[in-house]
Amino acid sequence: MPAAFWVYQGSGGQKGHLIIDEETAPIVRKLFEYALDGHGSNWIRRRLEEDKIPCPTWYNRQKGLRNVFTKWERMDPENGKYMWDFTVIEGILSNPVYIGTVASQKFFYKFKIGTLGEKKPEDWIAVEDMHEPIIDKAVFETVQEKRNGRRSARVGADNISLFAGLIRCKECGKALTIRYTHAKKSIAIYGCVTYNKFGKTHCTQHRVEYDELYSIVLGEIRALAREALADEEGMIRRLAKEV
Repeated sequence: MPAAFWVYQGSGGQKGHLIIDEETAPIVRKLFEYALDGHGSNWIRRRLEEDKIPCPTWYNRQKGLRNVFTKWERMDPENGKYMWDFTVIEGILSNPVYIGTVASQKFFYKFKIGTLGEKKPEDWIAVEDMHEPIIDKAVFETVQEKRNGRRSARVGADNISLFAGLIRCKECGKALTIRYTHAKKSIAIYGCVTYNKFGKTHCTQHRVEYDELYSIVLGEIRALAREALADEEGMIRRLAKEV
């Protein structure tokens, strides 16, 4: 059942249409408001944690709809409920159910194997005006355009970063990953993946511009090359000790 809706039971116990859950609908509206302002899912996740807004799994337990716990709740019973999963936020922001549309056939499925992958939204079977919307259609479409724009700006699979897998955060030990600023001039920056995903409560900000890192590494390589040319045998002995 999508967040912010509950199923109306029709006569004879038959399931009827979806109606708005006024307790959680404001949270969904807030997510779309953040996305409309240009914020990505990681920023939204950090903001939800800072504002201590429980995740959908917690709400579903309170309503008796499910009896499961997220990995964050198991790790931290007191504060874990405020940790939203990235895919949950992405799923909410891309789900047309919030504009009154019911979509099906979202996944590729093979009998005896199960789900093979997700289909593109344009390949879904969608029926509009099935229930009262929470989000205005124009807002929803603008958010999709912004999200698609953010994805197209990321490094593609064929453009592997020069320092991929080589840089780690001194504090948490996790990788530093590359991202791009949204200023007039796009700048590549390496930042701590823990901080980027979960914010300052989980690690501090560590960042370095790609061009600056490239210059530092290139300078070190050139210095070592000059040292090797001046004293080849000394460099060999030094490298042998460091291996």
